[in-house]
Amino acid sequence: MAKTESMRTNIFATFDTTDEAVMVSALLKKIGFDAGDITLMSNKPAPAVVEEEGKRRVSRIAGFAIFGGAVGATAALMLAIMASKRMSLNVGGMPVVSPWAFAIIVFEMSALGAILVSVGRMIYEAGLLRRGALADYDTDVANGKIVVAVKCSDSEIADKAKSVFAKRGGNIRP
Repeated sequence: MAKTESMRTNIFATFDTTDEAVMVSALLKKIGFDAGDITLMSNKPAPAVVEEEGKRRVSRIAGFAIFGGAVGATAALMLAIMASKRMSLNVGGMPVVSPWAFAIIVFEMSALGAILVSVGRMIYEAGLLRRGALADYDTDVANGKIVVAVKCSDSEIADKAKSVFAKRGGNIRP
C-alpha cells in the first residue's frame, strides 16, 4: 500500500535551549530523516537554526519596494498631467505640464507605493496569508520552549524519533 499524506503523524519534543534543539535536529538528519520533515519552532529568532541549516532565505522586499516606488511615481505623473490638462488653468504663457510643480506629488506617491508594496510583500514572506499555517504549532513555543516537530509516515519511524528525543532529554508529546 502506498504511503499517503493522511498517514503522517507529527511527534513533538520540547527543549529548554536552542542548542539542544539544533543538536537533536542534526542527529535526526544524520540517522536518515529528511530535513523537510523536521521543524524547529521558537518564540524568538534562533540564529543557530539558520547557521545549522546552512542557507538563508533571501528576502525580495527591496526589489518589490523599488517596483512599488516606480509604480507610484508613474501613477502620480499620470494623475498630475491629466488633472492639469483637464482643468484649463491660466498659466500666463508657461507650460501647463511643469516638472517642478509635480515634484512633491511624485515623491509622496512613490513613497506610498514603495511602502504599500513592501508591507504586502512582508506579509507574504512571513506566511501570514496561508490557511492552516499553524497546524503544527505547539503551545510550548509561547512558553519560551524550543519545539522540534518531526513528520513521521509510520509507527516505526515515529519510534525512532521518540528514541532520539528521549536520549537527548526532550519532553515528548504525540
